[in-house]
Amino acid sequence: MFIIVINSVYYSQTPTPIKVKKQNNLVFFYQKDLKTDTIWKYKNNLFYFILNDSLRHCTQILIDNGKFISTPNDSVIEFVFMPGLKYEAKFLIENKQNTFQSLINGITQFNKNEIIIKVMSSKQDTFIIENKFYYKN
Repeated sequence: MFIIVINSVYYSQTPTPIKVKKQNNLVFFYQKDLKTDTIWKYKNNLFYFILNDSLRHCTQILIDNGKFISTPNDSVIEFVFMPGLKYEAKFLIENKQNTFQSLINGITQFNKNEIIIKVMSSKQDTFIIENKFYYKN
């Protein structure tokens, strides 16, 4: 004769709700293809620039020794080597559409093969991302 006694205790817990806050203030900026600190002409000069629509009007990119131009994909921008010059790129709202535009912003103080890219929030007047690259033909 076998007697099995199981002593089981049940615990009841009230689950704590998990609150997830949606963050819509994120800015993504990185190279599309080969991720390196060197940019070659027509090889890895495409960058992803992804941000929420609400941030487009207050985010700008400052570039030394180059500029960015738009591509058919609104999340991808193309780097163009412009030695000796500084450019500022930003989204402008025209006729309820976002237009990406690069404007000259002076002369750079960096060596011609050094590319400094800074993504800036004009709302907070702070740099969000800052990268240094080198250019090779």
